[in-house]
Amino acid sequence: MKLTHYKLSDTGEQAIKLGQDLDDYKLKPLTDIGSGKSHDPEVVMLSAIIAKMNELFEGDLTDKDMLALANHVGGLMMDNEMLEEQAAANTMEQFGASPDYKNVMLDSVAEGLDKYQEMAKQVLNSSRIQDGLSEILLDLVYAGFAEKRKRLGSRSLKQSFDVKTAIEASAGRQRGL
Repeated sequence: MKLTHYKLSDTGEQAIKLGQDLDDYKLKPLTDIGSGKSHDPEVVMLSAIIAKMNELFEGDLTDKDMLALANHVGGLMMDNEMLEEQAAANTMEQFGASPDYKNVMLDSVAEGLDKYQEMAKQVLNSSRIQDGLSEILLDLVYAGFAEKRKRLGSRSLKQSFDVKTAIEASAGRQRGL
């Protein structure tokens, strides 16, 4: 690159106070690295869920484990028509105080456990199912990593796996987008 032109402009005279009221000229320090908070409502909600679940559960559990449980149980509860009617007819406090709410939650946890155990047994005991699941997850996981690389550039890929983004990317690849 070669500089071929430049322009000087007279913007008037400015008073520079040297040695006087130095505090007025100091830069405000930045907060600690990584202390910024996301203002995306979905991220804020997920962070709150993870924080509350970390207080409840013990053991070698990741944020992904906790979100998977919350998403799965919440999804099963959303399929319950009785709860849907109660949510429409009541405030959140009234809805949460309903004995039906907690009963459906416990039933959903048990149903999820039964389904996951049954599916896990089938995967572990059948090479056909292992191959099929491997094929399904290959597209999903590969598309998720491709999307993550695109989003992060050359930064680390250690951020959490975003299944929704991976599914969207996978669907886009399958449609040829």
